[in-house]
Amino acid sequence: MSELVRIENLQVYYPIRSGFLNRITDNVKAVDDVSFVIEAGKTYGLVGESGSGKSTIGKSLVGLEDPTSGKILFEGTEVTTIKQKKALNYNKDVQMVFQDSQSSLNPRKTIGEIIAEPLKSFGVPGKIEAGYQGERSFDQVLIDQRVLELLEIVGLPARTITQYPFQFSGGQRQRIGVARALASNPRLIVADEPVSALDLSVQAQVLNFMKKIQRDYG
Repeated sequence: MSELVRIENLQVYYPIRSGFLNRITDNVKAVDDVSFVIEAGKTYGLVGESGSGKSTIGKSLVGLEDPTSGKILFEGTEVTTIKQKKALNYNKDVQMVFQDSQSSLNPRKTIGEIIAEPLKSFGVPGKIEAGYQGERSFDQVLIDQRVLELLEIVGLPARTITQYPFQFSGGQRQRIGVARALASNPRLIVADEPVSALDLSVQAQVLNFMKKIQRDYG
């Protein structure tokens, strides 16, 4: 297997400020000197007690946190800072499934709009039939086709596209989160405790489903 991601001596510190001048007097060391390698096509788990920095590592990996020091390399290219990630369109290849499916889905948007967000940002994989002359734009037709494909992949009916997050169970919302993460055909999906809030039977369904996704799409 080829090396996909390398993390070297990663540190993420949060400053503690105090005093009249609001000076930094100490740091909370959320992540301190962590190194590991992720190979393509494999599954890895970070294990640790609550507050040990697992989620912070994931957020640093996808670009929601800037590390205090250390390096993140993607296929040999440095993508440590958020600025470096944006310059390389990195988030097309690395997506995240969040722990709290309810708060990670915008309640004001339909499921179709939520899943379409990465497609509008990174482009639509796929093609449309030659000679199309419909009223909607070429891009919008491709987006709608891809959203319906993703809903089918995660086992949700086509009518889901017009519904809202509150209309679904926790397990179904987590499937929607996976569909959104898959939209841009990423090389890596970071899952932040994606089943911790679900019943045991639903946990097994979601985990088996994610294994199937990995087998089918690499």
